[in-house]
Amino acid sequence: SNITVRKITQDSEGEIWVASDRNGVFVLNPDTEEIIRYRSGKFGGPLTDEHIRTVYTDSDNNIWISTYYGGLNVFNQSAKQFYYPGIFKNDPEKAVINILEDSAGLLWFGTNNGLYAYNQSTEELKFCEYDNSDAFSMPDDDIFEIYEDRSGLLWFGTHGSGIAFLNKTAAAFKHYKYKKSQKQSLMSDNITAVQVSSSSLTQDIIWVGTTKGLSQIERNSGKIKNYSHRDWDATS
Repeated sequence: SNITVRKITQDSEGEIWVASDRNGVFVLNPDTEEIIRYRSGKFGGPLTDEHIRTVYTDSDNNIWISTYYGGLNVFNQSAKQFYYPGIFKNDPEKAVINILEDSAGLLWFGTNNGLYAYNQSTEELKFCEYDNSDAFSMPDDDIFEIYEDRSGLLWFGTHGSGIAFLNKTAAAFKHYKYKKSQKQSLMSDNITAVQVSSSSLTQDIIWVGTTKGLSQIERNSGKIKNYSHRDWDATS
C-alpha cells in the first residue's frame, strides 16, 4: 500500500531511514535492498507511536525519531537498540517537528509550541521563549524548519511569522517577514524549506521556500529577491 513519507535521513553505515505518516519507520539498505520496518508496541515493535513527524541522524550516529503522540524515540546505533530520552519531563508526548545538531553539538528541537536547545552532555534543556513585545525574541512558537549556515548562524522558519536567524553572541534574533507594502519582503510568512547556497561565490545566499513561492535572502546585506510562478510564463 502507499505510504506518506515525512522525512528521510541517512546514517553513517549508508542505510536510509524513512519516517512515514502513520506506518512507523522503514530502514532501507541500498546495497542489499533489504527493508526493516519498525512499528509501535501495539504491533509488538519498539516505537511509542507509528505516526512519525521526523527522523534525524546526530554526530554520534544516533537516529532521533519524533512521533506525533509518543514523544521522542532514539535508536542507539552502537548498541543496536532503542531508548526513550526523558528530555521533555513535563510534556513527554511533545511533538517535535524538526531536529538539528549545530556545529557546537547542541540539539535544537522545533515544535509547534516553542524552540528548545538540548545539551546531550549536561542534559540541560533550554527553552527559547517567544515574546510578542520583544523584537529580538523568537518570531513565533511554531517552528517548521531549522538550518545552520556556513558561518554558524542558525535559521528558524516558522509557520505564520516568517524566518529568523539567531546571533548567538548577542543572544538575539533577526526577523524577515512578509510585508504587503514592501517589495523587499518574503513571499509569505509560512516557511516550508530553508537552504544555503552551495556555491562559494554565493555562500551568503539563503534560499527560503514559502507557501507562495521562493525567496532569496542576502545574509550580509539583508536584501530579498523573490521568485514566483506565473501561469502564462513557462520560464517563471
